[in-house]
Amino acid sequence: MARDFDGDGDFDIAAISFFADYDNTPEEGFVYLENKGNLQFSPSTFKEVTLGRWMVMDVNDWDQDGDQDIVLGSLIHGPSKVSDAVKNVWVERGPVFVVLENTSKKK
Repeated sequence: MARDFDGDGDFDIAAISFFADYDNTPEEGFVYLENKGNLQFSPSTFKEVTLGRWMVMDVNDWDQDGDQDIVLGSLIHGPSKVSDAVKNVWVERGPVFVVLENTSKKK
């Protein structure tokens, strides 16, 4: 999803991958790409990204504070092979959805 998440006038990108390499780079299941200008992007993610297998994403001002928040939905079952260790984390601690509250307008 391309939106101006940080309010600086250019589009940033929020991306999910249902088929990330969960055993080696699970943090790539969700990546936020902040546009620093001239299409130079700075990637980041969030700490709990490894707790889910993100299949759906929506963007809206969920907390009605004037900026765009992100909601991710997880589906832990799927056709790709994933190690038992990763599956156990998803089953034991994984949320069904997570709200990534945008705090760029907070003071």
